[in-house]
Amino acid sequence: MMAGAEEYLRSQSARAMHGFERGHVLAPEPVPLGISELDAILGGGIMPGGFTVVGGTAGSGKSALGIVACYSAARRAECPLYISVEMDAHQVLSRMAALHASSTLALTRFNWSNEHRIMRAKMPADVAERWFAKDAEERERLADAWVERYGDGDAVIASWRDMCAKGIADRVSVRDDVVELQQAVDLVMERAALGIRDLVVVDYAQLLGAPGETEYERTTAVAHTLRAACKDARCPMLLISSLRNIGRGDSEPELAWFRGSGHIGYDAFAAIVLVRGEQVDAETVELGAHVIKNRFGRMGEAVGIGFRPCWNSIV
Repeated sequence: MMAGAEEYLRSQSARAMHGFERGHVLAPEPVPLGISELDAILGGGIMPGGFTVVGGTAGSGKSALGIVACYSAARRAECPLYISVEMDAHQVLSRMAALHASSTLALTRFNWSNEHRIMRAKMPADVAERWFAKDAEERERLADAWVERYGDGDAVIASWRDMCAKGIADRVSVRDDVVELQQAVDLVMERAALGIRDLVVVDYAQLLGAPGETEYERTTAVAHTLRAACKDARCPMLLISSLRNIGRGDSEPELAWFRGSGHIGYDAFAAIVLVRGEQVDAETVELGAHVIKNRFGRMGEAVGIGFRPCWNSIV
């Protein structure tokens, strides 16, 4: 081998080693979703630089998972963004307040709709026992005491105020005015330009306006475009997706379950399918969380997970 060729190979080897060491040191850390069993399978959470897609059957907690992830990120002093194409901002924040209240304000159950006052909610056990044992006059007195304790007497407002006091509410951004794919991309890139590379949740993929004549073309455009945006912005994204109609013979979740285009699963770093199971008690249903694709960890089902719709929590 000529001397020049040997020198060239040595320089290329040194360059490759430098690039490997630099990439290894600067490799991004996974971003936890806030559900320990699921994070463990994913290798610690979802990875920046691409999107993780989550789909589920009706009422399986797809949006709840996105809200839990945003809430957990805000609790870690990060600044998550929730892009909601389906719900308005009030609904998203009300559900997040319900999640916060379940763990912080000792409320055992309430409807997170802001139209329901605290007197229509289920009180903590000690209050509930007195509440239902008393006559109307005594109930009114207890309600007044509850209102005095929680300001306006609305459980969601009380929880929201507590989130504000702890700085959690200020860190969460919710956008319900996004209807086109390019709008979502612009938001991601604007945040990256400001140095904000925290979690982005898009709820949900099939509702974004995208180029294409068919649902397949539109969903493919969403997958390709968001993959490129996450790569450029170096941010993690949780992309919520609906599923196609699942027949009784479809026992094992697979990438083909995602509605519109298989590219939504193929382009993802990881793919999760949520399946609602049996009712455990009055407030909790079993939730199967199947990781059917994972470039950075193992695959399998996260067991022992429950979904509590009244709290918007996944435990």
